[in-house]
Amino acid sequence: MRLGELLADSFSGEWGSEDGESVTAILRTANFNPDGSLDYSSPAYRCVPSKKVEMKALKRGDVLIEKSGGTPKRPVGIVALFDSEMRAVCSNFNHVLRFDSCMIDPRFAFHQLRWLHSKGAFERYTRKTTGLQNLEMRKFFDLPLTVPEPGIQRFYVNGFNMIEEIKKTGVRQLALLDDLVKSRFVEMFGDPRSNDRGWMVRPLGEVCSTRLGKMLDVKKQDGKNQRPYLANTDVQWFSFNLNNLRTMDFDESDREEFALREGDVLATEGGEVGRCAIWHGELEECYFQKAVHRIRCNGDCLVPEFLAWTFKMKSEHGLFDPYVSRSTIAHLTGKKIKQIPVQLPPLSLQREFAAFAAERVAKSQVVVQQQVNKLQTLYDSLAQECFG
Repeated sequence: MRLGELLADSFSGEWGSEDGESVTAILRTANFNPDGSLDYSSPAYRCVPSKKVEMKALKRGDVLIEKSGGTPKRPVGIVALFDSEMRAVCSNFNHVLRFDSCMIDPRFAFHQLRWLHSKGAFERYTRKTTGLQNLEMRKFFDLPLTVPEPGIQRFYVNGFNMIEEIKKTGVRQLALLDDLVKSRFVEMFGDPRSNDRGWMVRPLGEVCSTRLGKMLDVKKQDGKNQRPYLANTDVQWFSFNLNNLRTMDFDESDREEFALREGDVLATEGGEVGRCAIWHGELEECYFQKAVHRIRCNGDCLVPEFLAWTFKMKSEHGLFDPYVSRSTIAHLTGKKIKQIPVQLPPLSLQREFAAFAAERVAKSQVVVQQQVNKLQTLYDSLAQECFG
């Protein structure tokens, strides 16, 4: 059936004003979590006329869809399910879809819309302007949805919800493990913002060699020397996404300059600057592209695991900001990264921390992350079976 035929109501959000009598919680796209839930802890508070609040107050089961926004890598149209008794409205960049529960379970519709968005099904209903994407809602209401009988809907909804709940447990475990390492870091080395332990401090360029990767040359992609390389998005915090790596032309003269060695720290140059991971020889031969810094530590004074967690702490406390250049996006140049101050505690302490982070915590993180990945694969398989 068409989406519009399944709705009991549909309306755009409100933004209100700064001044007025009725202060109302407003849920924005920033409150959409990656799993489609909503973060109710940090709404915006604006003054919206009481009559509009009465008309547009959210109800449990409402599906919120982003109608304006998106990014080049994340198309407009992400959805979230309102599952609270909170008194709130959604922002004017979003739209409320209130499904007729006699025709379709709102949770079933939510999972189906989420799946269709991930498969690019909203693109035909999207109008793009400079820097902004807009869902054309009147056309969007023609989107066809699968509507099986209620028992089948409940079966799949229960499956989706069970998978998501177990995934949330894994994500919480990962966050706790991350917090454990950060607590140990502060315990051993003090507050990274103040260097309250009085460690020796040196610019990164004095204790490491750094190199930005090779610029992609589309004219030289002849296939003779194609090698896999890491791009910005392939570098995650403390791990690499090695699925579907792209390739580019690296000849023999590039090997010394751009080939990776075990122990290299790879840090992102743009976007979330400084996001980094340590290369442990995951592939026999791999290179890195322009948007990634390769950092090689001087083993006489710096341990890669300590440097990687130093970057993590700096990122979370905004300590990269003075060294970041900003144009359309933030980026950390080859010159600026060499100026970043790095504390140099005794090597024995750094190695003790590295052993704790790598051997006691990282192994647990790998196991939990693998479980989360398997659950996502299960979710995708169930969605493919149900929605096609």
